Amino acid sequence: MVGHSPCVVPTLLLDLSLLGVCRGDLVISDCTWPSFPGGRRSFLNQRLVPHVGCQLSRPAGLQRGYYNPSILLICFIWPTLVPWYCWGETFRHSLYVATFLQYTVVLNVIWLVNSAAHLYGYHPYDKNIEAHENVLLSLGTLGEGFHNYHHIFPYDYSASEYHWSFNFTTFFVDCMAAIGLAYDLKKVPKASMLARIKRTGDGSYKSG
Repeated sequence: MVGHSPCVVPTLLLDLSLLGVCRGDLVISDCTWPSFPGGRRSFLNQRLVPHVGCQLSRPAGLQRGYYNPSILLICFIWPTLVPWYCWGETFRHSLYVATFLQYTVVLNVIWLVNSAAHLYGYHPYDKNIEAHENVLLSLGTLGEGFHNYHHIFPYDYSASEYHWSFNFTTFFVDCMAAIGLAYDLKKVPKASMLARIKRTGDGSYKSG
């Protein structure tokens, strides 16, 4: 989970410069929970949707047990060594561009879900909340930009009605389900979704 990153200040500055805005709610929503005492645990304690604990499978338990070394290897060591060793980049370029720059950009794109997706886009499911549908953000985050839908139907594992369209994350979860690592995947009934669109949508809905 990238939310554990301590790199708050540089990523926040990049995020604000890209958006061209400096609203207080943007700053708070974008990177509050990873940067405050208590972090993710405190954030989850404020949840509105009941969170059911789960027993960790062996692969998930392995990832959790070696979380810090795996982050160090995958996010910093590997991206630095591969271009340096495999195609002759300088160590400094590999470290600054392939590692630090890409890590900063990735964090900001992910954090845009809780900032830009609350500012720009459409409200096909509920026009009365801040969360928007943002296709560009869905492309950048592999499926996390369908934020209006996600806020109205938080129990839908796909976070979207469009299944694999602009949503590689759903494809990944489906692959994990195919080999037994994900199960009890919930989807919103079409009738319920259409009823909500008719009742509170902004008229921008297009059927997938």
